[in-house]
Amino acid sequence: MKKSIQKTIDLAYSLFDSAYAERDGYQTFHFATLCRRNKILAVGQNKVREPSPKAVYFANKFGTPKKRAFPFICAEVDCISKLWGRVQIDSSLTMVVVRLNKDGEFRMSKPCISCTKVLESLGINNVYWTTESGVNCE
Repeated sequence: MKKSIQKTIDLAYSLFDSAYAERDGYQTFHFATLCRRNKILAVGQNKVREPSPKAVYFANKFGTPKKRAFPFICAEVDCISKLWGRVQIDSSLTMVVVRLNKDGEFRMSKPCISCTKVLESLGINNVYWTTESGVNCE
């Protein structure tokens, strides 16, 4: 397993307890990292409590109408937004997305259609995500 994947999994578990405490009633938690040469450059987390101006900005920039209608930020876009304008975002980056249920078990975290469009537009081709049985990549 790539080091960046294991680092992201470890980080997701370390963030899980605080995320769980803040998310009363939610059943799953998404975390995403952008890595270059196995170094984590940014961490994002889905935020589903209130609409996000970041989600609207990226929806308009990359033409994802579903996110304009439902502007809650996904972990992938939250992560990208933290590097936006500061770091060259290109094919040298790897994105890892981890979804944990309330019991800390892996769940499917394949990026949604809107996030996939953003990732493809930016040239981020190395994308790994969790499934119920571990980590997968197409």
